[in-house]
Amino acid sequence: MKEVFGFIRDYFRYVDKKLLTVCTLQSAILIYLNYHYQLESWLTTRKMLAWPAFAGHYLIFITALGLPYIFCSLAEK
Repeated sequence: MKEVFGFIRDYFRYVDKKLLTVCTLQSAILIYLNYHYQLESWLTTRKMLAWPAFAGHYLIFITALGLPYIFCSLAEK
């Protein structure tokens, strides 16, 4: 158990705190927007063609996964 806590302590020691804060806030904002505006349920319950629902889900997920990648690349420069 001490070894596990050691790994967690090392992670927090070496992680970039600014990057962790920005990515956490970005995730929190996107989760809030998704639940507040019910984007996921709107995309899944509407009777529409398959491609608009796919495009909507693609946009949600590429935003959620792409922004942290952009943040990391900006932080490394």
